[in-house]
Amino acid sequence: MLKDIISTGSFNICSQVLIFFAEILVARMLLPSDFGGFALALILVEVFSVISFKSLAIAFVQNNAANDKDLGSIVFITSLISLMLIPGSIFLVETISDNYGGAALEKSYAVLVWILPITTIKFVYRQAILKRKYFWQAASAELISVVVYTIMVILLAYNSFGIYSLVFAFVGRQLISTAIVFYFASKEYKIYFKYSNSSMSKLINMSVALTLQNLFLFASSNTDRYFVTLSGGAEGVGLYTRAMK
Repeated sequence: MLKDIISTGSFNICSQVLIFFAEILVARMLLPSDFGGFALALILVEVFSVISFKSLAIAFVQNNAANDKDLGSIVFITSLISLMLIPGSIFLVETISDNYGGAALEKSYAVLVWILPITTIKFVYRQAILKRKYFWQAASAELISVVVYTIMVILLAYNSFGIYSLVFAFVGRQLISTAIVFYFASKEYKIYFKYSNSSMSKLINMSVALTLQNLFLFASSNTDRYFVTLSGGAEGVGLYTRAMK
């Protein structure tokens, strides 16, 4: 247990340090509005990820009777919901971008929205492997993906990709970490991808409560960015997020 704590903590610290220094380097090559639009797009991706009932993964962890088929049912339903949310969310962003975030938000979200199912699936499988005490493995997946992100964002920014430096690097990071997490999950669980009413009936009540709670907590924790967006747009959010780091 002590080894897991030390290794997990070390991996997490290394990940944060890498991101910190990478973004310091690219800050001179990108505009504040690039960082702001990217940050706003990530907030929206996270909101829609919560709405897709990824909290079913928490219910899975808490339920000792949950099995591999239940996990497969969770992956199926969260993937389906997140895919269904994509068209509506794109329309919403296009509608609000003139007043909130501008072109930077619209450009970022137009790409990031397509990894919504991937980030949701990664969350589900990550919780599943943590249930089996794969602590350092989950942390190592993040560290490896952050190394990929660091390399990509620096190279793309240096080659004048602008806001897409952040966007494509983040997509690469999510793809790598999802692949690693899925690999570890496949070692502990039989992989299913099929809906089951019995699975949902045992997990849905807790998931609904957690989803509502997460939406409230997420909204309250991002109130500052909402007001910064109203006053300064994407550029204001970019300056604010840089200052906070």
